[in-house]
Amino acid sequence: MEIDGNVCSAQYLSYLANGHEEINGASQVLNELFDANKQILLATNGAFKTQIQRINDAQITHFFEHIFISEKIGVEKPDPRFFEYLFARSHALPTKTLIIGDSLSSDILGGINAGIDTAWFNPLSAQNYSQIKPKYQIKNLYEIKQFT
Repeated sequence: MEIDGNVCSAQYLSYLANGHEEINGASQVLNELFDANKQILLATNGAFKTQIQRINDAQITHFFEHIFISEKIGVEKPDPRFFEYLFARSHALPTKTLIIGDSLSSDILGGINAGIDTAWFNPLSAQNYSQIKPKYQIKNLYEIKQFT
């Protein structure tokens, strides 16, 4: 039996694009930040087609001033070049930026490498055994309001 790796990869990405669910409170918090005229950027690693389908399916695209996807940028978080690209195109100020992410190794380390504040979204209160230390830790998205 022969298996075509390209066909398998395409099939996997199509399943991945359809596999998503909203985190409790995400739409409400995005709506409140948007209504308060906060600059909201989305920064994600992954395949462009997969990620953009997930974002579109979640019907949250309109909240974001810019959407940055690693495949289009050419580097992934935590590479500092990801954030250099983001700041050059968004005109966001690193001193006024907070990255909120669930991955210590990409989101939080990337933010630290870029010199921005970090908030680890850790809804299960997992122990952090790594050397990566976020500035803040949140258990639910409603806690984001304390940073605005």
